[in-house]
Amino acid sequence: MCTALLLACTAAAAVGADVQAIDAEIEEAKSFGIPTSEFTDCHTALRGEECYAATTWAKHDGIFAHPEWYPGLSRASSFEEFQATLNARGLSGCQVPCGMDAATQNNMSSKGSNASNEGLSNGCSTGVFPGGLSRSSLCFCQLAQNPECAKQPCACPQGCGAGIGWKNAESVTFKNRARAQGCNPSTVLLTAPRAYFGTPADLKSCGQAALPIIETLLRDSWNMYQTHVGNRSLHQCFHGSHIASVQYLHMQSFCSSASFHAMPNANHYVGSCVKMLALSEVPSLAKQLYNMMQ
Repeated sequence: MCTALLLACTAAAAVGADVQAIDAEIEEAKSFGIPTSEFTDCHTALRGEECYAATTWAKHDGIFAHPEWYPGLSRASSFEEFQATLNARGLSGCQVPCGMDAATQNNMSSKGSNASNEGLSNGCSTGVFPGGLSRSSLCFCQLAQNPECAKQPCACPQGCGAGIGWKNAESVTFKNRARAQGCNPSTVLLTAPRAYFGTPADLKSCGQAALPIIETLLRDSWNMYQTHVGNRSLHQCFHGSHIASVQYLHMQSFCSSASFHAMPNANHYVGSCVKMLALSEVPSLAKQLYNMMQ
């Protein structure tokens, strides 16, 4: 038997133990008079869970694409350290991972919280989701799974539960109830970052630090469209900040032969759009979109 609760929890996670196995360890610990409060508060993500997928992506892809999202971590950092960072930022339903001493966990929480306050990259400041906005804005916040509005009653007519959208590591994609014109299928996808920005102008105020965020939205929306709608080129658009009815940043994606809400349009007051033909275009298109955003 493990003589320490953290060792027991680490061993259980290492072999992919299920909940029953962990409960057995707790009961065994109780028989030796070992306190179990710290043990029961931890959970290392298991394969098939949202947190496991997000942590795996962060460890094997995110750390290379956006190292600034993971302060203090490197490619050599453990799975648990990446999960602790996601937990501190309130992302992907990640709990405190098992197998970390209190000092290490506190350090990771502090760094992760700072990263959350700085947004998705390079010190880009994101505001706390404000109260008093429209129900549509609150709905987008909930669908994007922003932790600031997670505990409020669902404001979305389609509901806020499972099956409404598709989750990515740093964004959520869901269907717009409105349809594009001039394309079949006429589906329009909305992709919103988990971190809060009210409008494209808010994001652009971050300067060059906005580029990785735009790249993430372009990449995630492209992948979700190709997977769930069809394999085709796209218009990727932001509404103009002064006319956007929903105060939660979101990208509109629809097929490149269509129009939607007067987009694409050379008048960037109405909207800013780029035409995307392949995933490899993301870096250059992000710069184009950034320059157009108003």
